[in-house]
Amino acid sequence: MFLFLLKFQGFAPQFTLGNRIFIDSNGNGIQDSGETGGVSGVAVTLRTSSGTVLASTTTNSNGLYSFASMTNTYMLSPNTAGFLITVEYDDSQLALGAYVPTTANAGGNDAVDSDATRVGARLQIPVTTPV
Repeated sequence: MFLFLLKFQGFAPQFTLGNRIFIDSNGNGIQDSGETGGVSGVAVTLRTSSGTVLASTTTNSNGLYSFASMTNTYMLSPNTAGFLITVEYDDSQLALGAYVPTTANAGGNDAVDSDATRVGARLQIPVTTPV
């Protein structure tokens, strides 16, 4: 199992989108205190809701990823809906190996539960930029 989280960091007009793809060892959909290991080498993409790619990155050795300085680099405004953070869940993602997505929104606390849902061969999180 792996968990896909999203958090906003920073203050407008500059902010960072990102978090971690990590192993949800007990499969409950929640990042428990002992589940700190990440999945490295996973390609993560920021897209518009229509699918246009705005940016791509790869998770680091701790499974962390981020899209930084969004307002200046990608011309996103604070408090704007209509973006997706996506991970292709197919043979192109060798880093995911035999992992399967964990349950989305299992705990009701976006700070610790997975927000990714599967849509075809893609895992995605709808994003509204922070205020």
